[in-house]
Amino acid sequence: MTVPVRQYAGIAGIIILALGIIGVIAKLISGSDYLFSLVNVSWTENLIHLLTGGLMAYVAYGQSDTTLARTVVGVLGFVYLLVFVVSLFSSTVFSLIGSGFTWADNIVHLVLGLAGIYVAYMPGTSAELKV
Repeated sequence: MTVPVRQYAGIAGIIILALGIIGVIAKLISGSDYLFSLVNVSWTENLIHLLTGGLMAYVAYGQSDTTLARTVVGVLGFVYLLVFVVSLFSSTVFSLIGSGFTWADNIVHLVLGLAGIYVAYMPGTSAELKV
């Protein structure tokens, strides 16, 4: 089974953007850095989700360079995996995130990291978007 890189970027980008938008709304309403004590919705985390989700959506829908799509998906996969690993030792990622990550944040980062790397670098994947 192959998963097209641009299709993955579109789905992941929309999900990550949604996390960022929900986080901003939750932060504005409650002022808390956590949504239901489950996920981090600090301003830093929301901004990162909006930027990375927007970048993924752009490479999926806003351009046609397949190499760029594969590169963005792979690099962001490595970044999310790195954030997961670092947050195991420092929940605030050495104070880059003001409030710490929760177990749910860690699962999201692990899944996005492994999926992005897998989709970007597995043999036989296509960078074409199938709609």
